[in-house]
Amino acid sequence: MKKSLMIPLFCLAGTICLSGCGTSSGGALSSEPATLGPPQRAEFNEPLPESASYRRIVRRFNKTVLASKTAETYDDHGNIVRSASSDVVTGDETPMRSYSYIYNEDGSPAEVLDYGYVSTRTVYTYNENGDPLTVEVYDADSGVLKNTSVYEYNDHGDLIHGTLINGLNGQESVISSSSYEYDENGFKTQRQEFWNDGSVKYTETYTCDSSGNILTAERINESGEIPKQLFSYEYDENGNTVCQTQQDLAADGTVTNESVLKSKYDQSGRIEKLENYLNGQINWYELYDYEELRS
Repeated sequence: MKKSLMIPLFCLAGTICLSGCGTSSGGALSSEPATLGPPQRAEFNEPLPESASYRRIVRRFNKTVLASKTAETYDDHGNIVRSASSDVVTGDETPMRSYSYIYNEDGSPAEVLDYGYVSTRTVYTYNENGDPLTVEVYDADSGVLKNTSVYEYNDHGDLIHGTLINGLNGQESVISSSSYEYDENGFKTQRQEFWNDGSVKYTETYTCDSSGNILTAERINESGEIPKQLFSYEYDENGNTVCQTQQDLAADGTVTNESVLKSKYDQSGRIEKLENYLNGQINWYELYDYEELRS
């Protein structure tokens, strides 16, 4: 069975870090124009790999105003190989990020090179069931290990524990960890996230339908400004999530914020539209168009 990259990762591989405008040493504004966007690496200008299968155009609207367009190219495994920003007027594309993959025989990723704001090389290992055991993230240029995610499973193959370990400067230290519990049907009932000192960050409890899809989740935050959050999910006949609702609750139980994400899919099951409503008002929405690159 083919494995996509949608596996539970704790690591923030490829986190985008935007840099602002600098000043000269004297504090006056520099006469050089501000440079926005990632470094223009050679990988951005290489021809698309033969595995490039289709391109997805994402148009994002803030409320009703077109804010951005992005072109994303995917391979036969459904993993992204290139991302480019697209001018909302001319349609001209500027490469922003590039990816390359080494796959195992079953289609699971063995290595991923991600070139962008933060360029990384991610290495995966799996158990005999095809579940991820370790995910190691390296700096793509220096080869330095950044962090490692380690996963443990019970006898039924359910994920029961995950740990994110910092590997920088040759010193290992736990960044965070999670534990999971399941009922007799193998459906997830609880997840706990822990700080690096082992104290509980938050606890989530779940209810599921007969197929194991999560219907509701309740998160109790042990610290932070939002003590409690409620989540609910709706699915279509194909198991696609069509509505996700998040409510933030104050200490007295009153709802302080409600966010709703609605999804629409085309006949092939690809996402077609996302709509986000904040406290009953449209916040943003995205439209998706697809272009097949091979017949």
